[in-house]
Amino acid sequence: MKVGTDALLLGSWADIEGAGKIADLGCGSGIIALMVAQRASNAKVYGVELEKRAAIQAQQNAAKSPWSNRIHIVSESVQSFSEQGENAGTFDATISNPPYFHGKPKSPDPARNMARHDDTLSLSALLQSAKRLLKLNGTLQLIWPLDRWEMLQERCAYLGFRLEEGLGIKGSDQHSVTRVMSRWRLTNEPDLNSDLKFFSPLQHAMAVEKSLRKGGTPQFSAEYKNLLNPYILDWNGS
Repeated sequence: MKVGTDALLLGSWADIEGAGKIADLGCGSGIIALMVAQRASNAKVYGVELEKRAAIQAQQNAAKSPWSNRIHIVSESVQSFSEQGENAGTFDATISNPPYFHGKPKSPDPARNMARHDDTLSLSALLQSAKRLLKLNGTLQLIWPLDRWEMLQERCAYLGFRLEEGLGIKGSDQHSVTRVMSRWRLTNEPDLNSDLKFFSPLQHAMAVEKSLRKGGTPQFSAEYKNLLNPYILDWNGS
């Protein structure tokens, strides 16, 4: 799988200040693990990936990075990783660009389906795994489709996660919001009557591109560039 905009956005937006141990759940080729290792200079970063070819690529990418001594790629399911006693309650932050397609048409490529569809990592499994891994007051940070946002809110509140910050994402000002980035803090206090309704992804949103493309070349917004500047060597004049 190629590096996607969702991963770049989440890897640059996630708040990892002070985190000593971070897990990238469903790390793919390792882009988010690499991004957070660059910013969190003292953190140990674990990338967990079930699809074997993706895990091998993540290992190769981590080995070639300046942070190879702090990035550990684990080739197993998120559920299995979270159930190991030595991992329980030891992480300050979990980050995930999860497979969130549910009930959608699938590709002939099984690896692509695993990366995009939630058959092997449902929302419930992801949230339960993150809860097992996190210390009290640790954070879960993820990007999620707007059309399933209400479901995410309800399940997080039920499991004792409190919404701390969110940001809607749209392709440009001419497009509608399609994704939501959010940060949840584990309180272990279920609250189905919380103030989640006061956050609206439609009102708090960022456009990736500032205008329609010129000759197929993206014209990125200032907000997007500010997020990605620490990682992009050349914007190609956009």
